[in-house]
Amino acid sequence: MSERLTAFAKVHPWLSRLNTVSSDDRIRRDHFLGPGNDHASGIQGQRLKTYEADFFLTQLLRHEAEVDRGYDVDLEEEDRSRALQTRKSIAELKHSLLQLLNVEISVGKRLGDEITVLQSDFQSFGPSIPHSTIVAVLTFFGVSESWTDFFRRVLAVPIIFKEDGPDAEVRVRQRGTQMSSPLADVYSELMLFCMDFAVWQCTSGLKLYRLHDDFWLWGSEDACSRGWSAISDFAKVMGLELNAEKSGSIRVSKNITTPLPSSLPEGDVRWGFLKLSTTGYFTLDHAVVHKHITALIGQLASTNSLFAWIRIWNTYGVKFFTSMLGRERPGNCFGAQHITLMQKCFARVHEKVFEDDTNLANKLRKEIKRRFPAFTADVLDSFIFLPAAVGGLGVINPFITLMQLEGRIIAKPGVIMDTFHQSETSSFHKAKTIYEQGQTVGLAQSKYKPPRRGFFPFTEFVRAREQLSHDLLKAYKALLHRPKPDEVKISDEVEVVLGGSQGLKGPYNLWLLELYKDELVANFGGLNIVETKLLPMGMVKMAIKQRIKWNV
Repeated sequence: MSERLTAFAKVHPWLSRLNTVSSDDRIRRDHFLGPGNDHASGIQGQRLKTYEADFFLTQLLRHEAEVDRGYDVDLEEEDRSRALQTRKSIAELKHSLLQLLNVEISVGKRLGDEITVLQSDFQSFGPSIPHSTIVAVLTFFGVSESWTDFFRRVLAVPIIFKEDGPDAEVRVRQRGTQMSSPLADVYSELMLFCMDFAVWQCTSGLKLYRLHDDFWLWGSEDACSRGWSAISDFAKVMGLELNAEKSGSIRVSKNITTPLPSSLPEGDVRWGFLKLSTTGYFTLDHAVVHKHITALIGQLASTNSLFAWIRIWNTYGVKFFTSMLGRERPGNCFGAQHITLMQKCFARVHEKVFEDDTNLANKLRKEIKRRFPAFTADVLDSFIFLPAAVGGLGVINPFITLMQLEGRIIAKPGVIMDTFHQSETSSFHKAKTIYEQGQTVGLAQSKYKPPRRGFFPFTEFVRAREQLSHDLLKAYKALLHRPKPDEVKISDEVEVVLGGSQGLKGPYNLWLLELYKDELVANFGGLNIVETKLLPMGMVKMAIKQRIKWNV
């Protein structure tokens, strides 16, 4: 089905047509710049490629060997299934979407474009889909009567609610699909494909960036208003309800301060712990952060083992918080200020969670002493933070990776666009000089006769920048780029310990080994806390991988 719908989209041409340069403009550009001089695809082609690969029919499998990605995958399942994926996971797509929106805002602001952003999803989408809607959509797409009858009977599950007692009446379900099943994905994606197409049609080409029933749309205010109207009409026709609590819109503009029209949804545009401001930057939503800090404190207090405490801290206190702040390695589009924002957030977490113990290491020492009163030796920082592969507890310190990213992410994303504008101006003057010297390729053979002497104006040169500019595409990719953490210079002692062990690779673990090598040598005579051959690694791994029992 994915192949058929993709082919349909390309024919119409949803996934193939760009806002092309007119034939007359192309002839003029060939005359002044040389035939084919700037026929390469610009950021429009990059957008189309990204949309088709990552955000078009995301829930449908594209080949038989592909693993079902699900949708609401928790962080533990994400870690387990990542190696099996042939495409980006849903969590990775969510982070990619945040980064993509940031890039579009950065580019739009510097090109003088006003950009309006809206987001929403459907209220209880899976359980609320009317079966009559599913059957109608299947019929519209040409599914045979025998198959639609089969799907109707599969959906119409007889239900008895236990709470109604043993004599309760058997009722037949009229709404809802089997959650997290391949058939549910087929029903929902086929329905939502109609919404994607309707938005594309009524907005003259805007793409609805959708992950299952969560969706985002950005562009001009007028186009977004028309898109939201199409979405609202779709919901009414399909018997669905939009989620007002998760709906919102905002205008990113330097000059326009008037309120958004009533034709757009009210509310903030949010992503995890972040909230989009009219300046185009994401800021921290302190109320949401405080709520999760309180929940984290409760989860840590309810644990009955040290391993469980560490797992909750690593999974909830570090991985979840990092994910809700926009991923571990943000792109250049965020700028250095986002690293500062993340550091302030984790400083707040530490201040509230470890207020009586001053920091994470002291808290773990206290926990170990409380749980193992017979243990009287000093608990070293190296034992707390080093991974189990060398005998440590493997507690994650979120500040290390953030520190390694300082100086790697560009300080101000605007610098990238400044460089683009300089390159664009330089390219124009270079082409103008070549033309005025009569050295433009193909000029002698050109049959075009310009209405006036001289090179064409700069305004015309930049008019097709999104379709043709290589300099703009280069800036776009630079904003998308996710710098890696600073490389750690490895000493001879650490090199010996590493050997062929993949478990200790990576800048985080290397930084830990370099930081604590003197402490380890002084207390253990080497960089291993215990003899690794004597470690019951099977038992340790089993304890580490055991599912967390959340206190709800």
